[in-house]
Amino acid sequence: MKNSYGRKNKKNSKIRKTAKRAKNSKVFLLKNKKKIKINLRKREKQASKKRVSAFKLIIRKDFTKKFKTAKKALDSLRTKTNSILKCNSLVITFKVIKGFTKTLEISLIIIFTVLAFSGIFASASYYYFAKDISDPNRLVNRKNTGTIIYDRNGEIIYEAFGAKYRELLELGAMPKYIKDATIASEDEEFYSHSGVSRKGILRAIYKNIETRSISQGGSSITQQLVKNTLLNPDRNLIRKYQEVLLALEIERRYKKDDILKMYLNEIYYGEGAWGIQDAAKVFFGKEAKDLDLAESAMLSGLPAAPTAYSPFLNPDDAKKRQKYVLDRMEKLGMITKEESEAAFTKQLSLMGQKTEIKAPHFVMAVLEDLRKEYGNEFVEKGGLRVYTTLDMKKQKVAENAVIEEMDKLKGKNVSNAALVSADPKTGEILAYVGSIDWSNSEWGKVDIADTFQQPGSAFKPFAYITALEKGWTTVTTIKDEPVSFPDGTLSYVPKNYDGKFHGNVTVRRALANSLNVPAIKTLQFAGVDDTINTAKTAGITTLDQSKYKYGLSLVLGGCDVHLTDMVSAYGTLANGGVYVKPVFVSKVIDKTNKVITKPKEAVSRKRVFDNAYTFLITSILSDEDARREVFGPNSPLKLSRPAAAKTGTTNEYRDGWTMGYTPNLVTGVWIGNNDNIPMLELPGALGAGYVWKNYMEKALNDMPVEEFKKPDNIVEKFVRSDGRIVSAGSSGAKLEYFVAGTEPKDKEIVPVPKDYTPKNEEPVVTAPIKIEPVIAPVVSPNPQPSEPTPLPVEKPPVVISPTPTPPPKKENPEPTPVVPEPISPNNPSR
Repeated sequence: MKNSYGRKNKKNSKIRKTAKRAKNSKVFLLKNKKKIKINLRKREKQASKKRVSAFKLIIRKDFTKKFKTAKKALDSLRTKTNSILKCNSLVITFKVIKGFTKTLEISLIIIFTVLAFSGIFASASYYYFAKDISDPNRLVNRKNTGTIIYDRNGEIIYEAFGAKYRELLELGAMPKYIKDATIASEDEEFYSHSGVSRKGILRAIYKNIETRSISQGGSSITQQLVKNTLLNPDRNLIRKYQEVLLALEIERRYKKDDILKMYLNEIYYGEGAWGIQDAAKVFFGKEAKDLDLAESAMLSGLPAAPTAYSPFLNPDDAKKRQKYVLDRMEKLGMITKEESEAAFTKQLSLMGQKTEIKAPHFVMAVLEDLRKEYGNEFVEKGGLRVYTTLDMKKQKVAENAVIEEMDKLKGKNVSNAALVSADPKTGEILAYVGSIDWSNSEWGKVDIADTFQQPGSAFKPFAYITALEKGWTTVTTIKDEPVSFPDGTLSYVPKNYDGKFHGNVTVRRALANSLNVPAIKTLQFAGVDDTINTAKTAGITTLDQSKYKYGLSLVLGGCDVHLTDMVSAYGTLANGGVYVKPVFVSKVIDKTNKVITKPKEAVSRKRVFDNAYTFLITSILSDEDARREVFGPNSPLKLSRPAAAKTGTTNEYRDGWTMGYTPNLVTGVWIGNNDNIPMLELPGALGAGYVWKNYMEKALNDMPVEEFKKPDNIVEKFVRSDGRIVSAGSSGAKLEYFVAGTEPKDKEIVPVPKDYTPKNEEPVVTAPIKIEPVIAPVVSPNPQPSEPTPLPVEKPPVVISPTPTPPPKKENPEPTPVVPEPISPNNPSR
């Protein structure tokens, strides 16, 4: 006790002497300021070394005891660091040094606490998985869970088969090609690293910084074995930390060949095939030992994205992936250039698809969205239950409507068709036929609904709604006459669907009968750029003004669109001007029964047009009386309930379209050939039109009949066929709609009789047997139409009657239109 007291007294004496020297000599303090900082850096390095040593003890020995040891080491380090500035006078004199020390102390405590917790977490993970790590059979059979996709009513439409017990196939029973191909494509440093690929991690860090997200993990084969068999597919730092530690432990326990053997026995190759033996049988109908170089390269490329690279589902992408694997093997000296070329050109004999897929193009679209949202691993092995918006009842109706009508058109040189149907109020896709024959080896897997096609006259409503927003009305008069446009060394003279010109026509008559010259003049008034903006706002995403110069041919279909976009845009018209983003998936549930679907984006539903203008377009497209002049009285556009529809036919009958909707269902149909060769005089109305009609009638059977609701800012007036306002009882009077403020005001209107039915005094003109639709001369898959300049004509390009009054509160009213010429009695306008 005495000795201890004496030692303490001696130590206190030293401290007092140090304090005295500090007070009496500023020079001493200034000289030691630099040493103090250096000493702090040394202590920090010592702390780092002690932390590493402490965590080695935590991982390899008893957890609780070694954590206490680590804590003592940290406490000791903090005590020694603080003792440097123990003297009160030193702290008072140098506040800056005190602040620096305190910051360092707090930082060290936070860092060590986080790392200690990580060490605890990693150690807990290690002990949790210890039994599985120690037994190779348990390891490869522990977790293989696929994905199931349902329709809206719970019917399974696609299922990636779940886990099944597998006997480990020895590495010697596998060909050298499969081992080399796997290493070349997945982890070329496999035999040289200790479980973690430095190149892979650096590449992943670069990609993650570039994309500002955790999109890649840089995993080695060992790490992939860990995350596929032991961990969940979440992408975060803690899971990555677990993955690295467990990979190092597996590398310590097993030889490289044993790790590669386990990996090849557990990896998922798609089509329900887990492990190389199962994959060899499913894809090629043979044992794994009999696989040749071409087959090995094909299979080795699949694990990265089994569905995306499936030779059954995406043969082109599968072939590209095979080429990548062969190139990697050649670069690493595993095969020669001649062997690589021979393997790539070899024709592979696939056994056929094992997994049943209903609505295959829809399923592929859903899987693509899921991969973008959650990553390949989660989709293939996350045990997901995906509930989609598809209605299999309507899907079967759609498929039958397409097949039945295509059978009737065999003599018209048409081979393919596509149909997409949706609920315009919610954007939910209800039926989706991307191709008529999924099994067709040449073009069956191509999803026409998601590829570029030209829309023909189906694009016209977007020019007309733009013109209406700028002040036109449904009775604005346009002259339908021969107009010539330069087209290279020739002149382009647009013709109409019926091969005739009709003189002065109203907007209603022009759009309802799909007259081409009035549509071009409408675009001249509306403006190309404004019309493009209208189409984009409605939902068409493929119009790219930075790549293509769009001209007046735009209104006749001189652009590229997707069928899905066209359905979305027409859905905006059906929905009263409210755009709703297309929806394929309603809910995703993971294997823990947790709903992981992310909230819908704020832009998924947005009003883009005044309901009054979309109502005017709908009233035209649903006007059977107005369109019978060209389409006849019983066209396929007429349904047993109120419906709006528009057809489209491209040059030389290369594409046929029908787009249409009721208030609760919007559907688009395309027919044609994948190689873009012309059909035999088959316009959209007589091809796609009947597919549309047959589907809509049956699909709407179990849905309520809904009328198109008239907005409050729409007023009704009686007009003649020339657009002039008349009394209700006048000859030829017809009820017309106007946006409030744009209606003609040149005559007082007689009140509308409740039981009044307008007289139709003009003879009905039925559609001719042979009709010649015409669009812009540009028909390439990626058109670059130039702005055509009209040749001089005697009359102004647009003749309008009567002078429209701009809508209320219009900030930039359009110039006063040209006064119309008198209508000749010999050329009556309806």
